[in-house]
Amino acid sequence: MLYSFSTDLIIFLPELFFITTTLILLLWSLEFSTKYWTWNTELIKNTIYLLIEINVITLLLLLNNLYKTKIIFYESIISDNYTIFIKITLLLTVILFLVIALESAKQEFSDKFELLILIALTTFALLILTSTNDLISFYLSIEMQSLCLYVLAAFKHTSQLSTEAGLKYFVLGALSSSLLLFGMSLIYGFTGSTNFIEISKNIVLNNTNLETVSNTFVLGLILLLCGFLFKLAAVPFHIWSPDVYEGAPLLIMIFFATIPKLAIFCFFTKLIYTIFFNFYFVWQPILIVTASLTILFSSIAALYQKKIKRFLAYSSINHEGYMLMSLATGTLVGVHAFFLYIYIYIITMFTFFSILIFLKKETNKNIVYLTDLLYLKKIYPITRIIVTLLFFSIAGIPPLIGFFAKFYVFLATLEANYYLLLLISILCSTLSAFYYIRIIKIINFEKAFNLTTIEFKPNATVYAYSLLGLLFITLFFIIPNFLITETYYLGLLLT
Repeated sequence: MLYSFSTDLIIFLPELFFITTTLILLLWSLEFSTKYWTWNTELIKNTIYLLIEINVITLLLLLNNLYKTKIIFYESIISDNYTIFIKITLLLTVILFLVIALESAKQEFSDKFELLILIALTTFALLILTSTNDLISFYLSIEMQSLCLYVLAAFKHTSQLSTEAGLKYFVLGALSSSLLLFGMSLIYGFTGSTNFIEISKNIVLNNTNLETVSNTFVLGLILLLCGFLFKLAAVPFHIWSPDVYEGAPLLIMIFFATIPKLAIFCFFTKLIYTIFFNFYFVWQPILIVTASLTILFSSIAALYQKKIKRFLAYSSINHEGYMLMSLATGTLVGVHAFFLYIYIYIITMFTFFSILIFLKKETNKNIVYLTDLLYLKKIYPITRIIVTLLFFSIAGIPPLIGFFAKFYVFLATLEANYYLLLLISILCSTLSAFYYIRIIKIINFEKAFNLTTIEFKPNATVYAYSLLGLLFITLFFIIPNFLITETYYLGLLLT
C-alpha cells in the first residue's frame, strides 16, 4: 500500500507542485504586502512572474507523464494522454492570460494580489477536474473553481455592478450545484458506485437492453447534463452570463470567457463520449435541442447589444452553441470538429482581448460601448486591420480560420443527417455575420467625433499576440495540418 501511494504521488507530482508553490506564494505575498505596502505594484508584477514560472514548471512535469496511463488515489484520479494534453493546453492558456494581465493588473489591482492567487487556485481546480474519475472528486473540483469564480466576479468592491454580478453568479451557481448533486445522488443510488468506470460497467451488466434502463438513472443523467450546461452558459441556462460579464472587471471577464470553459467543455466531452456514450439516446436529444436554442437565441440577442461586454457574452454563448452542435453528432468527425473549434476560439479570443486590454490602457477609460472601439482609429493602423480581419474570421468569412472552424462543424452535422439543426445553424451564422460586420463598420467607417488623439506607445506583448494571431487567422488555409492533426489525435484518444 505504501509503494502504491508513493507511485500515486509521483503521477500527481505536477498538481502537487502547483498547489504547494501557490500556497507558498500566497504566504509570501501576504507577508510582503504587510511589511512593504508601498511596493504593491512591484508585488503584483513579481507575483505574475512567479505564477508564470510555476505554470511553466508544472507543464514540464506533465510532459514527463506522457504515454503513461495510471488511475490513482483509489481510482478517483486518472492520468492518460487525453487529460495530459488538455492540461498542457490549459496551462499554456493560463500563461497567455497572465502575460496579457501584466499591465492591466498593475493598473487596476495594484493593491490586490489576492486576484492572482484566486486565478491560480481556479487553475488548480480545473487541472483536477480534467483528470477526475469519480463523482466525488468531480464535484469537489468543480465547486472549488466555482467558489473562486464567485469571488472574482465580485472582486471590484467599489463597483455596484461587480457586486451584483458576484451575487447573481453565486445564487444561480448554487442552483446549478444542487442540480449536479441531485443528479449524482440518483446515479449513485441506481449504480451503487461513484466511480465513472464502475458506473458504466454496472449499468451494462445489469441491463441487457440499455434503452429500458431505470428512469431514476435517466433523471440523474439529465440533471447532471443540466448542471454542466449551466456552467457552460448554454441556453436556457445562460441567464447569468451577460450580467456577470458586464459586472466583472475586464480582466476577469477575459478569464471567464476562456480558461474555465476550455476545461469544463473538454471534461464534458470526455464524460459523454466515454462514460455515458452508451446512453446517447438520453444526452443526444438534449444536446441537439440545446445547441439549436443556443445558436438561435444568442444570434438574435447579440443584434440588440450596445455594450461590448454583453455583446461578447452573447457571442461566447453563440460559439458554445456550435461546439454543442458538433458534440451532439456522436461521431468521431463531430469530436474532431469540436476540438478544432475550441482551439480556434481560444486563439482568436486571446488575440482580440490583448488588443482590448491595450486599448483600455491607452485611452485610460473603461471600454463600455461598442462605439468605444472608435478609439482604434487613433492607434497604429495595423491594429485596426488585425481587428477587422479577426471579426471577419469570427463571422466565418473564407479563407480565414473562422470559416474552417464552422465548416468542420457543418460537415459533422451533415454526416450525422441532422438537416434541421444544420439549416438553423447556417441561417444563424448568416445572421451573426451582420453584427460582426457592424463592428467592422464602426472601426473603419464611422466618423470619430470628439475623440482626443492618443499618443501611441508600442507594447511588445500586445503586438506579438496580434501579429501571431494575424498570421494564424490568415495563413491557416495554407498550412492547416499542424492543428487539424493534433485535434484529430485528441478525438482518437476519446473513441
